[in-house]
Amino acid sequence: MHGGGFNAGAGSDYDPRRLAEAGPMIVVTVNYRLGILGFFGLPGLDGSGAFGLMDQQVALGWVHRNIGAFGGDRENVTLAGESAGADSVCGQLASPGSVGLFQRAIMQSGGCSAANIVDVIRPGTGPAGDTWKPLPLVEAAGVSMSAALGCTDPDDDGDPDTDDLVTCMRALPAAPLVPGGGFYWSPATGTPTLPRRPSDLVVDRDLRAMPVLAGTTRDEGTLFTNAFYDRAGTPLTDSGFRAMLAAATPSQDAAAGRAYRVIDRSPGRAWSDVVTDRGYACTSLATYRSLSSRAPLYAYELTDPSAPSPFVALPPDLADGVAHGAEVPYLFDLVPGQPAFSPDQQSLADELLQRWARFVTTGTPDGDGGVAGATDWPPWTGDGQVLTIGGAGDATEVRPAADFAAAHRCALWGVP
Repeated sequence: MHGGGFNAGAGSDYDPRRLAEAGPMIVVTVNYRLGILGFFGLPGLDGSGAFGLMDQQVALGWVHRNIGAFGGDRENVTLAGESAGADSVCGQLASPGSVGLFQRAIMQSGGCSAANIVDVIRPGTGPAGDTWKPLPLVEAAGVSMSAALGCTDPDDDGDPDTDDLVTCMRALPAAPLVPGGGFYWSPATGTPTLPRRPSDLVVDRDLRAMPVLAGTTRDEGTLFTNAFYDRAGTPLTDSGFRAMLAAATPSQDAAAGRAYRVIDRSPGRAWSDVVTDRGYACTSLATYRSLSSRAPLYAYELTDPSAPSPFVALPPDLADGVAHGAEVPYLFDLVPGQPAFSPDQQSLADELLQRWARFVTTGTPDGDGGVAGATDWPPWTGDGQVLTIGGAGDATEVRPAADFAAAHRCALWGVP
């Protein structure tokens, strides 16, 4: 399932030929409704806030019924995704409607995060920026959006008539709907499709148990700092960085100032570290600990310093990082715009293809006898371990989770 923040992207963005050939496996890429078309809500409207997740379940159901005709095994299905696609995987792990439709999960650069990622990137955004929104918030946004587009309750009795609003909205052309009225449309919780917030299920250890492969990149935040600040024409200044850091850590301002310094990097690069640690690495660490208590979990961090930024070219002060989604071009050919690989990058791509394919086909990224010439990748046991996946000049090795936590300053963010 593709990424794009639940508001962009398509299954056709990813050519899975190399991954399928590394199997043997069949790779199915999925489309689902996005933005307001995927997550609109109104009081009394069936499916409010969940249409996109319901689409994903329809695709899973299609695979369950039909994949045997292609030579596949409906009892050996892995649901995988990157970014919002990874969030979707966790959403399906939490949803009653997908029980029995997949047996393994892969979550790349996203998943079961407890963080409000948009508020992490831009403090002060509040609940409207959260990935998982309470249904009343989505419904209220739907009423406001309807009114802004001229769809109002003709009875004007203070109680919106859902049928009238829906009829009016469905009569509108798509063009004024797609921008979404400035609201970030994403899945609602408290619905039949998603009764509870997935991260709460992680904390309670109630998320559906199955083998999981999950990980992040070393510098997830560089992409978002570029998108929310540099490309928006408001690059971060030193004072702006310090003000946001103080807002993010009101009770630990001094410690945070020592941990995230701008002496050797730009304010934007320093803020990228905050986004990476608070929004991705540390909340993922908490997820690993919970999920590994019930089924095998394989955790990774992509640290290859030569990994290309797959979605947008980053400015020099951000380009030294391993950006959000940097593992994607190693596994898929992006359409259009697949980067040309150096020999070292091609070697790493071949290794990752083998590891992902072995997980899908055997349940472990090493498989029987391991991946030839590659570092063993053990499942999470005890205090945990993370496979740091390097490239040229950066070795691939298994590191204790405590080292991962220290590198990402997780104690500062409440994850020791």
